[in-house]
Amino acid sequence: MRDIIKMNEQLQARMIEEAEAMLTERTMLRDVALGRGRALQARWDEELHRIDKWAQSQKDVVKEVFSAMITENNFDVEKHSNAIHRLKGNSTPTPERPGAKPGLQQVHRPAAE
Repeated sequence: MRDIIKMNEQLQARMIEEAEAMLTERTMLRDVALGRGRALQARWDEELHRIDKWAQSQKDVVKEVFSAMITENNFDVEKHSNAIHRLKGNSTPTPERPGAKPGLQQVHRPAAE
């Protein structure tokens, strides 16, 4: 009977040791996972900041390119308009009306009475 009690106590002690070892291991794994998560979050935040800076610089580049293209297009419209007026025999081009779209003729209708 004493042997059974002794074996039971040894088994309980061993189970407690195993449970404590598992608890220690799980705690360590949790701490490692949390540390890795924090490191990954920091790298993610840095990468997002880098991407935001890059996107802003690209936005500025695109804005400059399109502004230059619009300016060049307006110059071409004026140049071609002058050429058309010269071909028609007009010495001075007619100034465009505000709001008129390049290349489109606006039709003026009398006001309704």
